[in-house]
Amino acid sequence: MGNKQHLVCQGAMCKCQYGTAPDKLMVNSHQEHYINDNAASKKLLMTHQCLQQPLEKKTFGSCNFSYPSKPCQVQITQWQDPYDSIQLQADSGYPLLEKSKAICAIAGSPCIEIMMHGQQLEPSSSQFEESTTELCGQLNPIVAPNSVNKPNGLDNLKLD
Repeated sequence: MGNKQHLVCQGAMCKCQYGTAPDKLMVNSHQEHYINDNAASKKLLMTHQCLQQPLEKKTFGSCNFSYPSKPCQVQITQWQDPYDSIQLQADSGYPLLEKSKAICAIAGSPCIEIMMHGQQLEPSSSQFEESTTELCGQLNPIVAPNSVNKPNGLDNLKLD
């Protein structure tokens, strides 16, 4: 991963070191700031203000923090290491990064970590239009078959 850190958005996968199943993060502190979403309707930006149970299923399965294990009843009390160079107006929150960890009231430690930040590559039509024929051919030979170097013996291959 190096030094590059992605911002975390709704739909990011996270897990608890004491849980038995991952869950998806859901923004519960604002409905205004979106990232990585052309329509600005799906990918809300996660902030350190997303507390309590900001999870789709509201559980990490069974909690193995104590013996015997019990059903997880996650209660996030704090997020550590948010991106503190930007503060959102809607919830006065700082955006979460991939390295951010959450403290659960049950374990009392930063045991919840981000597995996948939730952002997805969504190429737009303008990116396709601005790309070269050669690049399009390398990504998908059917789009631009004449621009691809064909292996020996396939020079006369015709695509319909």
